[in-house]
Amino acid sequence: MTCPIENTFNGKLVVDGPVTGMGQPESLITWIFKNGVVTKVEGDNKFLSSLLSKLQSSNKRLKSFIGIWIAEFSVGVNDWARFDDNISNCEKVSGGIHFAMGNSEGLGVDRGETFHFDNIVKIPTIVVTDINGEKISLSQSGKLTI
Repeated sequence: MTCPIENTFNGKLVVDGPVTGMGQPESLITWIFKNGVVTKVEGDNKFLSSLLSKLQSSNKRLKSFIGIWIAEFSVGVNDWARFDDNISNCEKVSGGIHFAMGNSEGLGVDRGETFHFDNIVKIPTIVVTDINGEKISLSQSGKLTI
């Protein structure tokens, strides 16, 4: 698990697993990131409204999800781990990912966020671009390719 170089994090993350303190959304949640921040979010409106209210209870300045920074990104590599009700187990499942937004808990830039929440993606396809611009596949449909 690490904090990505925040301003280089771009792409779409589709949550098909649980979110910290909220459980499993009834439908997919899609987060769009550009240069490390959320630029768009779509999905289960009732779930997203409840999540935003929960985050606002610890940060009254927060008005929307737009502008929230990526805080953490991890590819699971443990074959023994299983998706269940324990988000700590879900974070480790081989081929899945978890990512967090808000406070990077000492790993990245401290922007003063008072919240941190994890999201689980059970069946991701992950392609990263290395420093030379080469694209590298890490996971395809939830199966590790590295």
